[in-house]
Formats: sequence, C-alpha cells, structure tokens
Amino acid sequence: MALVPHEQIIEDHLQELLETVRRDGVLRQPVIMDRASMVILDEHHRVSAMTRLSCPLIPTSGESPTRRQVRAAVAVSISG
Repeated sequence: MALVPHEQIIEDHLQELLETVRRDGVLRQPVIMDRASMVILDEHHRVSAMTRLSCPLIPTSGESPTRRQVRAAVAVSISG
C-alpha cells in the first residue's frame, strides 16, 4: 500500500529540501501518516523529495485513528 498525498508541493521548498538531503545524505525527520488510510499527515515535501531522488522506501511514523503517535518508525513504499 502506498502513501496518499493531499497537499500542494511548493517547488522552492522542495528544492531546498532536496539540496539538504543531497548534502547530508539523510532524511532527518520521518513522514507522519495515518496508519489506517496511509494518508500523509505531515511532511509532503519529504515524500516528493524522496520520489525525485528515486528512493524506494522512506522513513515514516504512523498515527492511529485516535491520533496517538506510534513509537516505532517504519519504512513504507512510495510507489505502491
């Protein structure tokens, strides 16, 4: 199951993030998603950056339907 985006991406912000990831070689914060629906709740630009960098997996942190954050981060497919 792939992540489901729902926000517009601002190209300037995305380019800054891409530069940071290329320079540092790491994504420092996970993408926050709803575990049940796989909808991205925060960090849409990170998903777009990882897609442009052809990364097959990205770090995520899921939230339950009650919005309590799950402690463990998991990697999920960005392509399905």
